[in-house]
Amino acid sequence: MAGSPTLTPAIVVGVVRYGETSRIVRLATRELGLQSAIAKGVARPRSRFVGLQLLSEGTAHLLQGRGELATLTAFDPLDLHTPLASRLIAFRAASALAAVAGRAIPPAHHPEVHDALRHGIRLIEAAPEPAAEIAGLAALWRFVAALGHAPVLDRCVRDGRPVDAAGGAAFAIEEGGVLCATCASGGGATRLAHEDLQALAFLLAGDAPPPDLDARYARAHRRLLGRWLTRHVTDGPLPAVEGWVRGDDSPLGVG
Repeated sequence: MAGSPTLTPAIVVGVVRYGETSRIVRLATRELGLQSAIAKGVARPRSRFVGLQLLSEGTAHLLQGRGELATLTAFDPLDLHTPLASRLIAFRAASALAAVAGRAIPPAHHPEVHDALRHGIRLIEAAPEPAAEIAGLAALWRFVAALGHAPVLDRCVRDGRPVDAAGGAAFAIEEGGVLCATCASGGGATRLAHEDLQALAFLLAGDAPPPDLDARYARAHRRLLGRWLTRHVTDGPLPAVEGWVRGDDSPLGVG
């Protein structure tokens, strides 16, 4: 006999067609972490799954099975975030955020991670299009921090010495943060100017004035974050993230 479904706040971070009328969805849930579920009959008339699309936010009714795939018995939409679809920069950033969530969220109770994802989508959606670039960077970096993968900016990641970044600092992506002058002398790190480190501090936590990023610097920050994600968070490239880093004008799905 089937048990009762678990009701949990959820955000759709991936949708894959399954047969003619059903879908396999990836849900970032507040109570259960990342869950994969089959939603049967999505494309049928009078379906119970109105609004079950990428970035939709609502309450998921999940019935756990014997395997890894749950059954989504209903989805009560709260916010479909439809304005994002008509704004290229914002949609690209939100799609990248969803892709990272679909790869990196653990299948366990971590409400702070779900909340960071939710706040990130809303931050991107609320930003006017010229500011959506910075909002996307901030949303992704702050989600990375919620996952526990933020870079170290105040001390050397090798020897723990405090780093005075007034004149800039070496930033070692592979090792996870800045290096002191002694450790940086061996090479292998990217030199970031003081204003770049300030911008990164703001994007991570809002602890500095908002950066004024022109198109060239925005691309550089996207590339930096893309490399960080591949190394520390997603264990490999994701199409939606790669498209966001490049600034593709084509529509994006979730990798």
